Amino acid sequence: MTFADGVLFAVVILIAANHLVLRVERLVRSDLAFWSVCTLDVLAGTAVLGVGLPGLEAVRPASWVLGLLLFLHVAQNVSVRGRILGRLRDAEEDARRLRAEALRSRVRED
Repeated sequence: MTFADGVLFAVVILIAANHLVLRVERLVRSDLAFWSVCTLDVLAGTAVLGVGLPGLEAVRPASWVLGLLLFLHVAQNVSVRGRILGRLRDAEEDARRLRAEALRSRVRED
């Protein structure tokens, strides 16, 4: 495998990590995992925009598209994670409220 292949493979793994970090609840709740992927997106996007993709020097627009895609992933991930955490928080509050109501009804019955 050449260096260019390795870089492209690393970018594919990073894009897969972007999808994974929003689909696995444990990763969604983990600040470390989420912000690590976002930081890697920013660093990789900056490197791709600044240096370019090895092996694709002649196709400069490909580097721009990929670099900007990585920045877009950061914005999308932050937005989607906020919505997911809000829904999870609402579900937890609803479950807490239902447990409290059930406990109150048992106390009234006794």
